[in-house]
Amino acid sequence: CEMYTHTGRIQESIEMGKQAIGQLEALHQSNPDDSELTVALAYALTRMDLALCEILSPEEAARHKQTITDILASLPERSDEILSVGSPNHTDGLQLPFTSLRDALTECRIHIAVRLPDLKQAEKHLQMALAELADAEVADSVAGRRVGLQARAEQFLGSKLADFAPERKAEAESHLQRSAALFQQLAAEFPQMVAYRAGWAFALGGFGKSQVSAGKVKDGKLWLTQAIELLTELTTQYPDNPEFHHRLAGDLNNLGNSLSGAEALAKYDEAVTHETIAILLSPLHREYRRWLAIQYRNLANSYWQAQDSYKAESVWRSAIVNADYLAELEPAVYDDSHRQAHNWLALGESLLASSENSQETNDAFRTASELFHNLFQDAGHKPHDACMLAATYAQWSQLQEKQGNLDQAKQMLERAIAHEQEALQLEPDQPDHDLSLSEYRRRLEKLSESQPDA
Repeated sequence: CEMYTHTGRIQESIEMGKQAIGQLEALHQSNPDDSELTVALAYALTRMDLALCEILSPEEAARHKQTITDILASLPERSDEILSVGSPNHTDGLQLPFTSLRDALTECRIHIAVRLPDLKQAEKHLQMALAELADAEVADSVAGRRVGLQARAEQFLGSKLADFAPERKAEAESHLQRSAALFQQLAAEFPQMVAYRAGWAFALGGFGKSQVSAGKVKDGKLWLTQAIELLTELTTQYPDNPEFHHRLAGDLNNLGNSLSGAEALAKYDEAVTHETIAILLSPLHREYRRWLAIQYRNLANSYWQAQDSYKAESVWRSAIVNADYLAELEPAVYDDSHRQAHNWLALGESLLASSENSQETNDAFRTASELFHNLFQDAGHKPHDACMLAATYAQWSQLQEKQGNLDQAKQMLERAIAHEQEALQLEPDQPDHDLSLSEYRRRLEKLSESQPDA
């Protein structure tokens, strides 16, 4: 399973991993007090989860996560026993692919921290992992593995802080820089280890993204460019590894965010190409499809800004198909449903500008309004959904006005005003609602003046 995972042969990795887990679960049930078996089970689940967390059903993924968490919670009571064991090869039994049971637990801890949605809990596990690895040094390939764990923990902690604690951006940057430096050292010491080169690229990309988000665009572009160069080499050498294509797509997208005009459009287009390859190689991977949705949005918006509504329309259609596939893979979550509603609204806007097919444009706005209405009702009356519903009706009114249906255009604007007022009541301190209301009322007044009462 380990060998196949490192070479990108995911299906073979899955089969070997399933066999390992099945046998370890049976052994663990027969010998529940055996620390070596307990750690081996947690480790095997961790490796499988790394390869499969976005392919397993949500129920299976949750079961893996809970089992690993339970093991991590139960083992501190037996920590003396585990630490005294040292190498897992102390008996003629299991030959496990790590230097000690303690290192195996550390790897499990790092992985489970990435999966935890709560920043406080994730940071706790990652800080514990870093403390356990504080004395790691590169001396040989075994020691290098421990430094690799340290580099990963630094990378994940930096990424978590950058994404969920923007007020701690200096800490995030420090962790990401340390991760990049450690992976660079490992890649130089062990050039045959693809994982270290990949880790170096991932860390560079994470640091570059954080720099751009912090407004240090020039520095961020340099780091992202280095990451893209490394990942381009990796995708060339290992074209069947979906994760390399996915990571390259992410860095291209982030670099596009730091550019403008034709340069940004080219990066977004390239990002879509590589994310699509990742999905072709791993079609059940849900997170790849979510990132493709973001890249489609950026590419379509770039075409729209370039006043190419025909190409924008084509990209929004692709985004809708991608979201439909994602909905088939798992029950829709709020962000996915909201993104799909926005896809239909944006398609309607593009058709309004480029198409003579008024029925198709009408259908796009109707679908968007239904989706935003359902979200507003089912997701706890979020002000943003009310605002987007208002924007949909406002755009729809333009179609009705264009067709000469002035009464319907006025009705649409009245609905837009009503929904924007709902958003204002839910979010009274947001000035954008007042601005939108003023615009909708101005348009309604203008329509009323052009159509006096009989």
